[in-house]
Amino acid sequence: MTRKMLVDEEMDQTNQEEAHYDFDLFVIGAGSGGVRAARFSANFGAKVGICELPFHPISSEVIGGVVGRKCVIRGCVPKKILVYGAAFGGELEFISGRLPNSKKLNLEAVGVELDNTGAVKVDEYSRTNIPSIWAVGDITNRMNLTPVALMEGTCFAKTVFGGESSKPDYTNIPCAVFSIPPLSVVGLSEEQAIEQANSDILVFTSTFNPMKNTISGRQEKTVMKLVVDQETDKVLGASMCGPDAPEIMQGIAVALKCGATKAQFDSTVGIHPSAAEEFVTMRSVCFKAHHC
Repeated sequence: MTRKMLVDEEMDQTNQEEAHYDFDLFVIGAGSGGVRAARFSANFGAKVGICELPFHPISSEVIGGVVGRKCVIRGCVPKKILVYGAAFGGELEFISGRLPNSKKLNLEAVGVELDNTGAVKVDEYSRTNIPSIWAVGDITNRMNLTPVALMEGTCFAKTVFGGESSKPDYTNIPCAVFSIPPLSVVGLSEEQAIEQANSDILVFTSTFNPMKNTISGRQEKTVMKLVVDQETDKVLGASMCGPDAPEIMQGIAVALKCGATKAQFDSTVGIHPSAAEEFVTMRSVCFKAHHC
């Protein structure tokens, strides 16, 4: 097929008949981002190959070559470990952190630029300094979340094979810590809002005691917060700690993505009794933070 490469923000429709390849796209790395890039590119008509390191023609967790990895095949295992482990409190110690796993790819041999952590340097379209090599996911060390890798893979496929120039959008990406109770956030924190906004910041907070806790006498409460730009009334950020926080914050993320204002939150009818209802019933400003 004709590969629609993005060159200097314009689509290059040059037919590359001079060179003949087995695949239009060959993906090294069969995790979430790699699989998404491969699937969507194939949907656009590209002939796609995909592999996982270490290379092996037979997929085996012992030998290697497993397409999909643990997150695709079994689900996000580290998150489940955190959830189960949180119940044991001080009995367990967790050490987290990761670096881009680029050493075995020998990218320096073809001139791909890396940063000092080993991450592949890419532009806003996920393109490296080598026109035929692109990179998505954790290896680029931009925002290391599985859904972000999926977004980057989708944007890559649209740009290169779908004829649609598409950049990943890293604003208002929700995330969660699957602890007990879980914590989830989207948008800007108070500190980030003060630095980035052009006016003062209004902070609204609330707490919620689920009915099951009221009946049982349990003291566990849910806490939540909204960060609002005073001048525009736009909701800049939201956070919540309590049961179902990630589920609720996913819906709040849609509202922030659409540019919702505090007035629109206030005009929304809540579901009673629910913790989510608190996000549309916060009326009193907890405090005002002055723009620097």
